[in-house]
Amino acid sequence: MTLAKWHHSNRAQLADLLPEAIVVLPVGATEQHGPHLATGTDWILADAVAQQAAALVHERSVRPIVFAPPMPFGASDHHLPFGGTLSLSPETLLAVLLDLARSLHADGGRRLVLVNGHGGNVGVCHAAAAAASTRYGVNVAHINYWELLPPQRPAAEPGAVEGGAVEAGAVEAGAVEPGAVEAGAAEPGAAEPGAVVEAGAAEAGAVVEAGAVEGGAVERRGAGGGVEGSGDVMVPGHAGRFETALMLAQDEAFVAERKERLDPPTGPAVDDVALHTAGSWQRIDGYTDRPDLADAANGREWFDQLTAALGDRLLELAEVL
Repeated sequence: MTLAKWHHSNRAQLADLLPEAIVVLPVGATEQHGPHLATGTDWILADAVAQQAAALVHERSVRPIVFAPPMPFGASDHHLPFGGTLSLSPETLLAVLLDLARSLHADGGRRLVLVNGHGGNVGVCHAAAAAASTRYGVNVAHINYWELLPPQRPAAEPGAVEGGAVEAGAVEAGAVEPGAVEAGAAEPGAAEPGAVVEAGAAEAGAVVEAGAVEGGAVERRGAGGGVEGSGDVMVPGHAGRFETALMLAQDEAFVAERKERLDPPTGPAVDDVALHTAGSWQRIDGYTDRPDLADAANGREWFDQLTAALGDRLLELAEVL
């Protein structure tokens, strides 16, 4: 089926496509990512993963796919003390997403997929999806792209984890939210008007860790010890090995020199509890784990896995939304 970019299309083309299309909206953030990573990381990755996924599968989709311009700002107030951050309050972000859903409905659209790239947006995206479905009759799916990373192959040396095992602590936000685990991936079948579908929320084999987190949810380890030979990887972390590798795979110019970080600081943790403290991010200097271990090869492999998984979800969502 057709793959179109909203901002490259005219009103007549969109009027023809939207009643049957699924509209993909990447949602990210512009915020500090440590001393080494570009501030646009979250929206750049959400946009890149979503665009590539749509390109991979649109010919097999039963519905047209319309790709909306990425939302480059998110709920990032917790990063303001470090500088380099353009933040919306959670209330403003919620209002913006609802206004976009309202506009989509007015334009004739009935299906929206939010592809989120920022942990601090998770709860807001969930709330926006639920509210848009009930207020405007739009069927909405909400996906946190990093949750689609499949369980990885065991490390070459399972007993030797680079940089130490992933520890619970102050981590980039939001892998779990109300309703995410029970909803899981999209199931075959027709969604009721105004339904909310949570895709990729609790991928097979994912392990969650409690800790002081951005936006209040929990982090999961790279199941199985990461890509072969790489050891455990905190996913998504914040400006750590995972995001840094993905950005190296996009363009090495996005990544500055990284210092070795043999003993990454962590924060307090309570099992199955999301902790919010004012000092969590200051304790870890605004980034997690070991970006010094990131490399472009891992980034390309993870990017390919993520885009393939998201492509599969888009095909399913075209059936059920």
